[in-house]
Formats: sequence, C-alpha cells, structure tokens
Amino acid sequence: MNQLTKVRLKNFKSIRKMELPLTPLNVMIGANGAGKSNFVGFFKMLEAISTQRLEEYAGLQSSSPGFFFYGDRNYGIDCELGLLLNGQPVTYGFVLKPNNEDQLVFVEERIVYEDKNYSLGTGHRESHLYTDSGNKVRNKLSRQIGDLIRQWQVFQFHETSQMRGTHYIHDNLVLLGNGANLAPYLMVIKEKHPNHYRRIVRTIQLIMPYFRDFELEPLRLDSDRNRLDWREVASNARFSSVNFSDGSLRFAALATLLLQPTEMMPSLILIDEPELGLHPMAVRLLASMIKAVAVNTQVILATQSKTLVDEFSPEDVVVLDRQMDDETGYFSSTFRRLDTTALEQWLHEYKLGDIWDKDLFGGRP
Repeated sequence: MNQLTKVRLKNFKSIRKMELPLTPLNVMIGANGAGKSNFVGFFKMLEAISTQRLEEYAGLQSSSPGFFFYGDRNYGIDCELGLLLNGQPVTYGFVLKPNNEDQLVFVEERIVYEDKNYSLGTGHRESHLYTDSGNKVRNKLSRQIGDLIRQWQVFQFHETSQMRGTHYIHDNLVLLGNGANLAPYLMVIKEKHPNHYRRIVRTIQLIMPYFRDFELEPLRLDSDRNRLDWREVASNARFSSVNFSDGSLRFAALATLLLQPTEMMPSLILIDEPELGLHPMAVRLLASMIKAVAVNTQVILATQSKTLVDEFSPEDVVVLDRQMDDETGYFSSTFRRLDTTALEQWLHEYKLGDIWDKDLFGGRP
C-alpha cells in the first residue's frame, strides 16, 4: 500500500528538530504539553497544503510566528516526507517562511525521485503540487503526492454536539474528522455495504447491550436530511442521539471509522485521544479494531490511556517528551520509538502501561 515512511520536521511549534520513521501502526504517548497536539496539528497543515487552503488555514489558526519554534521566523518550517508510491520511494519536502505581511510562503517546494530533484517553485503561498510544468515526470509525481496526502485524515471525536441534530444526507463522501456527518455516512454503509453495517452495529452492542439499531431514514418533512436516531432492545422505543451519552456516541463514531469497508477507508488515519470517556472494556475493544485496521491502513494514534497502551507492543509506541534543546536553550519536543529488547526483563512481569506508569521509559510529567 502507499504509505508515509518518515517525517523529518524542523521548527514547527514545540518541535525544534525531529526525524521519525513510521510503521503501519504508531501509538504516540507523552505528558500534557509534550507535543502530541502539535504533531496532530502538523497533519492538519499538510491537509491544508494538499487542498490549496494553506493561506486560509494559517489565517484561522494564528499569526505566522505562532507556527514556528518559539516564534523563530528566521529558520522557517522545514519538512521532508518519506513516501512509498506504488512501492517506489519518493520524498516530498518544503520550507515555509513568513513574508513582510506575516503570510506563510513556500521558499522551497521539491520532490526527490530516483536521485533526481524536481523543484516545484519558490515564493508561492499555495502548494504547486497541482500546478503543471513542462516535465511530465514531475507533474505525475506531484499529483500522486497531492492525491495521497488528501487521503490522510485527522479524527478528533471530542465534541459530540457536532454529531447530534439533523444532517444533510448527501454529505457522505468521507467521514468528517469531527464525526459531524456520522448519520449520513452510516446510511451509505447500511445501503451499500450491509455486512459492514451489521458488524458496526454488533460491535456497538458489545459496549451498549441495550442498543438495537440506528434509524437513519430521511426525515418526513425534509427528505434531504436525517439524524442519528436509535432503538432500544427490550422496548423497541425510539430515541434521538440526545439520549446517547458522550462516550457512547464517540464509540459509535470510532466503530464506524474503523469497521467501514476498506475501499472507503483513508490511506492514513490519525486519531487524537480516542479513549476519551470510554469504559476500559471499550478501550480494549478499540485497540483490537485499530490493530486489525493497521493491516491495510496506516494508523497514527495519540493517547493518554494506560489501558490502551497495554494492548500494543513496544515497537508500536512512540514516546514524546519535552526536553531542553542544547542549541537554543529552549524546551523542545522529542520523539523516540520503544524497543522490546530494552524492556524485556520488565515485560515478563508487567504490562506496557504499567511500565509506563512506573516512569521507566519517559512520556510522563
């Protein structure tokens, strides 16, 4: 499968310098303020770059100095992504700096393929991934890279109010990052992929045994909208999503994301703190779904849950810490993947979350 193999990043928010090889499954842990949210934010920036919305994204987020390490505008955000495209290694890189009006500008954008460097230009405010040049190889590569990055999605199901209420039924091409179109998206899976839909329902029933099924048909007075109604097992009484707890609604969104048909799945999913409000049994079930998905889809997971970490191997886990950077004298986010060999004696007696709790490999305050 096409995937992201490496991220090299400099001068982005709390990240002074990092180079992180990525595998099909990556579980990021660390204390509050270690840099997990900033790493998630970097992928949101990549989404804006690939969809030609960097200027809009930067304007809505903050002034440009807020994107740089301790506001260091001189160095600029320097990024390099290692990719596999149809089994072939390709590198996409860029450097962003502010202009006199504090707008982010590409001072460099490039692709490296088979030891050849293809420049995408300089001085532009939106990516040139979809801009034609006279070089056919460069045009093909840049579009493939843009299309791949557009398939990456960040999911944060923290605010469940977005999932409640009525929704436009044709907003169903992809599951939105906040789950706001959960009802229309489930309706598509129910109609087009009934086996996957039944699996989603059965999985939700494992955590909510009182749940029978969703009611997703269009509203009688507005056939272009539906809502996330559901029925109870014993009474068959019909309830609205208001009667779903926040944790139940988050789990329903996670089950939909992770159990949807493979052909509907993003090529990379980044999930931010999916354990929020979930029972420990639901967290363990979530881990099994994540591991199954990672066979076909690359997963990056940011979590604070000891219970969730227990379900993974050390090689899956990337530890984030905030440590002093010797060059600048400022605290900087660091990234380090665990190694089973280094923890072997502890793993005989303890689960990985317990070892984390004992502060034996960092990732704690």
